[in-house]
Amino acid sequence: MKQQLFSTKNKQQLVTLILLIVSLVCFTASLFVYQASRPHVYEYGVYKLGTPIAANNVEITINSLRFEQGGGPYTAPKGKKYLIVDTTFTNKSNKTVALIPSTQTYIKTQDGRVYFLTPYALEQPFRAGDLKPNDTITGELSYLVPDATSYTMYIDSIWSGGVVSVRLT
Repeated sequence: MKQQLFSTKNKQQLVTLILLIVSLVCFTASLFVYQASRPHVYEYGVYKLGTPIAANNVEITINSLRFEQGGGPYTAPKGKKYLIVDTTFTNKSNKTVALIPSTQTYIKTQDGRVYFLTPYALEQPFRAGDLKPNDTITGELSYLVPDATSYTMYIDSIWSGGVVSVRLT
């Protein structure tokens, strides 16, 4: 009887140990999957103009920046100016990606205020739409922003793998 009880106790301990090991393996795997699925945020990347910025399978290049007061119906109100960002997007993946700057890009100032794409008479406006695999598109984006501050451009979309931020000034 004692031998049988001891044997049952050992079996219970062995099963408990196996379940503990399986639980630890599952917990570790779930942490890895959770970490891999979280979007990566690249805070305040400072890039020189013309430097490609990897955003998952898309490369973004800020070619140039300029500020304008505008004219006619596009005259910036007092205390504001148009920030014109000439950008190039290159699809490095084997799938088509949808580029929609009006919802996927915005400018944030030092005080945390957010400014979205603003209509302006651009010479080469950025064309929104699908970007085929290994294709490149270049164009200008305009944002009406306040004077005398620094700006960070944010790119936030499914294809970017999370929020990518680029310090502009």
